[in-house]
Amino acid sequence: MLHLPTTPAPAALSALADERVLGALLAHLTAKHAAPALVAHWQQGEFHHDYVLRVPGAAAALGADVLVVSTNCNAGVKEVLAL
Repeated sequence: MLHLPTTPAPAALSALADERVLGALLAHLTAKHAAPALVAHWQQGEFHHDYVLRVPGAAAALGADVLVVSTNCNAGVKEVLAL
């Protein structure tokens, strides 16, 4: 079994997850860091989406410069991962 060390999410990453909707999250990224570039997108069923975003120069604040954002049917943010 693989055990990975866990560390608390940076405050800036938690703030992104608190944005609640994708549009606000993207605006927050652009205002605080840089405009995100869409790397990949997967649609899960009819309305749920997973987005892979690259945010240049955000690694120091967010813990990584690649983010995975999962949304629900209302474009509500379900999860934000930093890779």
